[in-house]
Amino acid sequence: MDAKTLLDRMNNAHAPTGICLDEPYAEFLATIAHKLSADELDKLVTFGAALTDMILIPYMRASDWAKVE
Repeated sequence: MDAKTLLDRMNNAHAPTGICLDEPYAEFLATIAHKLSADELDKLVTFGAALTDMILIPYMRASDWAKVE
């Protein structure tokens, strides 16, 4: 799977949150994606979405609050 397709899949997993992952992240994942089965790749996309939701979103919100104060 190429980086563009992988980036689209990851961003679609984040559609409700509005998070858009960038090209370097997709390039990194694409380097290992060709070694994974379709099932493993689906798990990676799901895990990446969950991890981002648990870590990145709260961090971004905390950063926004820090700017307000």
